[in-house]
Amino acid sequence: MCGHFAINYMRLKSLIDRYGLEIMPPGDISDILNDSNFYPSRGDAHTKVPVVLETPEGRKLDLFRWDIVPAWWNKSLKEKKFSTFNARSESITEKASFKNAWNKNRRCIIPATSFFEWPDKKLISQNKKRVEHRITLSDLEIFSIAGIWDQCTLPGSESLYSCTMITVDANEKMREIPHTRMPAILTREDEDVWLDQTTSANDATGLVRQYPADKMIVEKNY
Repeated sequence: MCGHFAINYMRLKSLIDRYGLEIMPPGDISDILNDSNFYPSRGDAHTKVPVVLETPEGRKLDLFRWDIVPAWWNKSLKEKKFSTFNARSESITEKASFKNAWNKNRRCIIPATSFFEWPDKKLISQNKKRVEHRITLSDLEIFSIAGIWDQCTLPGSESLYSCTMITVDANEKMREIPHTRMPAILTREDEDVWLDQTTSANDATGLVRQYPADKMIVEKNY
């Protein structure tokens, strides 16, 4: 699973240029993206992360809650006891929390400059010290994590927009940490197809795969 990533040392203009953004969210998003220490973590309450969407009006940047809340949810968020910050690619079409968003082609990109993983406790000796690892890409400074989003109505008629990262089996580089999962990272060539609303859910499935291990840089994050 991936519960910690970064968009660091970036300016808003970098995202605009990288993704050809035309629409910005209401309010001032620059305060967040101009912070060189923006490290979203699933452990932070109500964490919001930037997402890139394709809309009829143009390509849009927005801020969504990270931990998707499905369209059918109509209770207080305090009653939500299940975790949905990651969606396994193998079960995304079956899980009640994800299948509505997937079937409606509610796909998004979660931009990142790195993500972080710890060695899986089940895969290392109990006596071995666990060290967090930082993962970047050698071919992309800003890369695209495949995500889906959904919208629900909370008590009081408040609309909530939220998203989740899609994960796949770890490639050989990630297994060296050792870790069993990794985010589904899109190639530059696949980004437009992923966001295109005319791309069917079935065709989008083929874009969710491991990123090449030889283009990943894994370093201990002491």
